[in-house]
Amino acid sequence: MINGLTHSGFAVSNLESTLDFFKEKLSIEEIRSQLSDQEYLSKVTGFPGASMKIGFVRKKGDNFPLEVIEYIHPKGEPTHSGFGIIGTQHRCYEVSNLDSLYSSLRNQGVKFLSEPRPLIDGFLTDSRGVFFYGPDDTIFEFLELPQNNHGNPEIKRIHHIGMTVSDIPNALYLLCGILGLKKIEDKELDWGYIKFPNKIVNTQLSTTLLNITGTQVFLELWQFQTPSGPPALTAHNNFGSGHLCFQVDDIFNDHASLVKAGVKFMGPPAEVTAGINKGAYAIYFSGFDDYRFELFQKPV
Repeated sequence: MINGLTHSGFAVSNLESTLDFFKEKLSIEEIRSQLSDQEYLSKVTGFPGASMKIGFVRKKGDNFPLEVIEYIHPKGEPTHSGFGIIGTQHRCYEVSNLDSLYSSLRNQGVKFLSEPRPLIDGFLTDSRGVFFYGPDDTIFEFLELPQNNHGNPEIKRIHHIGMTVSDIPNALYLLCGILGLKKIEDKELDWGYIKFPNKIVNTQLSTTLLNITGTQVFLELWQFQTPSGPPALTAHNNFGSGHLCFQVDDIFNDHASLVKAGVKFMGPPAEVTAGINKGAYAIYFSGFDDYRFELFQKPV
């Protein structure tokens, strides 16, 4: 069913300041934006009269962009997401020369949760990483693989997307059993990598690593033994709420199959009537823990 990832998206309170963050702080080269208020957006999102400003952010050479959305109508609210909170996503960039990059960005005011540290007991035990806050307190991670511990400090590509869930087997039923993603590995951790100064996070969790079909990008599921707070407010117009957009070849057939499997859609596939994807088809659906997903079929 799934043959790739079109984008990973999240909503923000202010598109312009968010794009400035990616350009000025993270030195992302490819950035564009557009105002979207066409009728098809209401069909895709399920919000009558939906209008939004959309930005696309892509590191040169990466295979897909981040989509950043500011809803003009209906205006959202903060998700109250964070570490250990169900409904929270994070996005991880593979980088080179992590220490230099960390020092430079910290001096520019980027808020890191710790100093760079090894991923002891994680999936990549020979690597190092660090978490930081982006716009609207969205969580990002830098990951330095062993071969990238020297050279110019730079962001290379999106390595993985993390999702905090209430029940991993339930999430795998949709992601693997229905959508066809491939599970790679499971771990049970008491993980010092996510123990931060002055921040209470239960470090005991289950985690599962998946490969997103047709990409080099991984999906990392976290299920905390004790959540840090109530679930995030994941309505897709809320600031910090994220979604994954999967690419498909036959959106109408896939939509019908997923409806039969009990997946809840915002509506039938809608044709994109403006912008660079004019002629494409797209639709949102809700999954486990009210996470939002999107199916996208390229224009012919």
